[in-house]
Amino acid sequence: MAYPQSSYRPAVDHRPATADERSVAKWMLGFAAFVTLTVALGSLQMYQASSEGTAKESLQRATAALTEIDGLLQRHYDGMQEQAQASEPGDSVALEDYPIALGLTRDEVLGVSKDELRTLMLERSGNRLYEHGTGVLRESAKAKGSSGMFSIAGITDRVLGQLTDKNHARYGIATVALLIVASGLCAATIAACRGWGRLVAPGLVLAAAGAAVLVGGLAVMGYTGAQGGEYVRTEFFGVIEDLAGLPVRNGLACVVGGAVIVGLGAVGSTLSRRAAMALDYR
Repeated sequence: MAYPQSSYRPAVDHRPATADERSVAKWMLGFAAFVTLTVALGSLQMYQASSEGTAKESLQRATAALTEIDGLLQRHYDGMQEQAQASEPGDSVALEDYPIALGLTRDEVLGVSKDELRTLMLERSGNRLYEHGTGVLRESAKAKGSSGMFSIAGITDRVLGQLTDKNHARYGIATVALLIVASGLCAATIAACRGWGRLVAPGLVLAAAGAAVLVGGLAVMGYTGAQGGEYVRTEFFGVIEDLAGLPVRNGLACVVGGAVIVGLGAVGSTLSRRAAMALDYR
């Protein structure tokens, strides 16, 4: 039995969504999924770059260039050995003008070759930078070059400063959270599509997000590759160029994976249409 509409309760429109409304919803959801997935992939690149092995290797290479440790050892190695000989147990030995306090002991320095001492100092420097960030660098090292955002000093703080164990954990949490949101948006996009579009849509989102990350990585590689000149700049920007290889590889993998999914959807759609046409002819 149907009850009359109450004047206090407005009528509810139960009409199905039109094709235009579904199309708008589909594209809006797809765009939101693309943006979220792009940010998630960016966070993933930083998570990978800040992993202990990759980060420490990059920090050691950057430290070697930034501090010009080879020149310092060439000039002050003998003085460092004399300092170690004259030191008392418990005293620390330091390389003159080296910007990171390492707390080297007498036994770690005395009688050690330049190459072995260089390896030890860079390894310990990488560990300190990974644990405490670029705050362990004295201003003399940070200020090499100009002070702009894309200078050596700017990149030291804004890029290498992200390569710490704490940031690694943060990027891991952010990546998982963003991927969950992106998955939900992709699922909503699929629900808004019909037929084989439910396969094509997530493929397009994946390929587009991968392309954005790929272009960003290539842009960084192009910029750093053009920063030639003196030894410090060449070596330092070489480290950043190598790190940019991560988004290039991952972005390319997403583009290829998305293209394969889109291709499967397109083939499936074509075969479905032909099958439907064949049935109509019968």
